[in-house]
Amino acid sequence: IAREVIETEGPAAENLRYMPTPLAICGLPYKKLDTDGKEFIREQGRMRIVVTPGNLTDPNGKRIQQPVPYGPKARLIMAHLSTEALRNKSPTIETASSFTAFLRDLGFNRRGGERGNIKPFKEQLQALAACRMEIAAWNGKQSATVDVKPFSKMQLWFSDNPDQQSLWPNTIQFSKDFFEQLQNHALPIDVRVLKALSNSARRLDLMMWVTYRITRLNTKL
Repeated sequence: IAREVIETEGPAAENLRYMPTPLAICGLPYKKLDTDGKEFIREQGRMRIVVTPGNLTDPNGKRIQQPVPYGPKARLIMAHLSTEALRNKSPTIETASSFTAFLRDLGFNRRGGERGNIKPFKEQLQALAACRMEIAAWNGKQSATVDVKPFSKMQLWFSDNPDQQSLWPNTIQFSKDFFEQLQNHALPIDVRVLKALSNSARRLDLMMWVTYRITRLNTKL
């Protein structure tokens, strides 16, 4: 159904979302890594991404180990935040209300509680906030490496009530280096495709890889 709608209506600016190209090409883990603190490494062609987990501090001052971000929700969150930053031409994103609209756009009914969909989105947001990424590319003659934390600032709320809006941070700020990479290397994706594939990290990765290859082919032509 999604394919037929897209083929009939074609792409439109309001339907476009953006993903950092290295993440679109190399991806993140499909599921939680077996060992906490273990880094994730993946290569595609002449590009490599290394994701190292980090820690967050809770309201009582305790450092809490976060996993490497994984699964479809981490990808969807990154696409949403990247799109908001590029649309506003600012590394700082106001998120208090945008996440509710973000979930609605992707067809998720906002549900709290232990089995709701808010908790896993929150967990992946925290994992992204804590991680560090090393992105490398090479062509046989030269190479380039960027080692950054995607976010330089994020105020996280650890509410006991997962239904409270304060679950989401008020603002999130991309680091300067990551935002510059995003401005120069962002892959456009149709939000209707994201919605159709939102429950499968593998399908999202395949879609983004094919989109990248088609984009490169059109550029060469």
